[in-house]
Amino acid sequence: MVPDLYKNATATNFDSLCIDKLAENLADKYLYNPGDEVLPVVKRMGGVIEYKNFHEWEKTHDGSILVDGPEDFVIYLSNFHGPLRNRFRIMHEVGHYILHSESGKKKIKAARFGDTLVEREANQFAASFLMPKERFLEEWNKNKSLIDLTSKFLVSLTAARVRLSYLGVY
Repeated sequence: MVPDLYKNATATNFDSLCIDKLAENLADKYLYNPGDEVLPVVKRMGGVIEYKNFHEWEKTHDGSILVDGPEDFVIYLSNFHGPLRNRFRIMHEVGHYILHSESGKKKIKAARFGDTLVEREANQFAASFLMPKERFLEEWNKNKSLIDLTSKFLVSLTAARVRLSYLGVY
């Protein structure tokens, strides 16, 4: 159980272009290129990742990220999900940090479950970071191959399909 000193993340109500820009600016700041490792980005931002086994994971449902302040946050991941899912999850949680804690200005926690605006904003942030619009569409237009997209951007087929659908081309 997460102590009450953490507030639940609340939606920014930013439009999609703003979220895309924030994600792409973060990638530029940390010299991230599609397919690069995401753990060095988290570390340079002051974040820590803790992996939990199944039983520990079940107990952390009310906090997939805890933000204590600027450059001070913990992301909780399961040790039973695959690397592509965890990459997306990590950047989803970074989305909560950037968007919902205002880069650590607010002490927040974010639940792992639900289809809320808060979760959709974090999903969009992760997708925009891992699959930046222009480069993603450029790769898609080369040969319309989902497999090529997943290998270039190191995302799951589902993530690539959803991003293409969101961008209106699939």
